[in-house]
Amino acid sequence: VDNETEITQSGAIVRFLAPLTGTMPDDRLLAAKVDAAFEASQAMFRPLNPIVNFAVGDDFMKRRDGLMDGLLSQLDDFERLLNRTPDGDFMFGAKPFYCDFGVYHHISLALMLDQDLLANFPAVRRMMLAVEGLNGVKAYLDSRPELIGVGIQPQMIINGASVPTGVIADSLPHAATGRFCSGWWGLLLGLFCQALFEHLEGHAGLIFCAADDQRCFDGGDILR
Repeated sequence: VDNETEITQSGAIVRFLAPLTGTMPDDRLLAAKVDAAFEASQAMFRPLNPIVNFAVGDDFMKRRDGLMDGLLSQLDDFERLLNRTPDGDFMFGAKPFYCDFGVYHHISLALMLDQDLLANFPAVRRMMLAVEGLNGVKAYLDSRPELIGVGIQPQMIINGASVPTGVIADSLPHAATGRFCSGWWGLLLGLFCQALFEHLEGHAGLIFCAADDQRCFDGGDILR
């Protein structure tokens, strides 16, 4: 932040941004519920990301099949939570909070494993469509590098070239980005920032980086 303070880990970065983007509730009890939903989505990261981005062949099939029961249980939890707030399609009603972006991201990863995963979760499907309908999100999703070869040879399509997942690229076309790391779970921060980018005017100089125990994936969205 302003070339002075480094904030690492995607959750810490998102919580730092949430008040700036209007996605942090003022009510402390609601804020705790939002954070619980966000943390539930973050717990999906460690099994999902390595499978989608790196596992291939028999290892991919074994790990994917072993994940499904837990994944369906987590989706059932999200479905029940969404059904408790019938006044809107987001996790806690008509207004999106930062948890919605975390849940959207990880379910997007899960759909790379099974496109029919949400067949029995209509409320989750509506939430996913609601996030995609937010200002700026469609443009972000359309410009995001495409992930291909899941389970066979995972790669990103960047500027027309195939790049292994986890490799940083410095020249991706993105209106709000000077630099973007190609690891696919960078969607979480990119989507979160792009959807409400107008709220970030006046907050230039924020450089974001987060990592897991294998390598760096979020490598520096520079907000201008």
